[in-house]
Amino acid sequence: MADVWVQVDQISGVVPSPVWELEYLVDPEDDPGPHSFRCVVRGVDGSRAVSEMVEVPFQQGPLPTTFSHVESVYQPGRVLLNWRIGDASEVDGFNVYRQEAASPFRRLNAGLLPPDANQFADDTIVTGTSYTYKLGAVARDGEWLSGPITLSIPVHGLVLGQNHPNPFNPTTTIEYTLPTPERVAITIYDANGSLVARLDQGLRSSGTHKAQWDGKDSKGRAVASGVYFYRLDVSGHVEPRKMTLLK
Repeated sequence: MADVWVQVDQISGVVPSPVWELEYLVDPEDDPGPHSFRCVVRGVDGSRAVSEMVEVPFQQGPLPTTFSHVESVYQPGRVLLNWRIGDASEVDGFNVYRQEAASPFRRLNAGLLPPDANQFADDTIVTGTSYTYKLGAVARDGEWLSGPITLSIPVHGLVLGQNHPNPFNPTTTIEYTLPTPERVAITIYDANGSLVARLDQGLRSSGTHKAQWDGKDSKGRAVASGVYFYRLDVSGHVEPRKMTLLK
């Protein structure tokens, strides 16, 4: 049986520079051990030069940083990513990467997520958009990426999302989605139904919007721990939700 080579990467220079291709030799037995690679250079004139084969040793058995489970769940206003790995003892932390359309992947987390992390909320999504995510487990010997997972964000009608975090202290974010431009008002009430604060009022465009509450009333005084209600008023339609402030 003839050797089967599969292209795994390609680097193109500015025309008329040549193109470098990295090829992998398929192992029909899929045995553990060294894997074979070679480099192919294609010139603009159609010429093709092949390098010698290079064998790269691979660790037998599963890597300690292998992702055993990756899941993305859409929630109003955000995508929640969950993951598990086989062994976290050698992991220094995690990165979350996102790709939109044909753009390159970019990291979403500002700093390395801790090694015991298993969840990340992407609250920068836009309705009607498709995103592809990858997770990176950072260890002493490099960063190991999960496979891609793609999720399409649906276009909803009027949506008032659950505040996050919840319970919270001292600040929480409230997100809502409008199908069309509308005049809105977001208000906070205590458990007795008394008005505590107004967060967002005025004409807002269609799409997803955010409002933050810092746990203070309309006079700037910090309120007590307890259950509070927030309400979205849109053109006479009211959407209420409950949240909890813990101190």
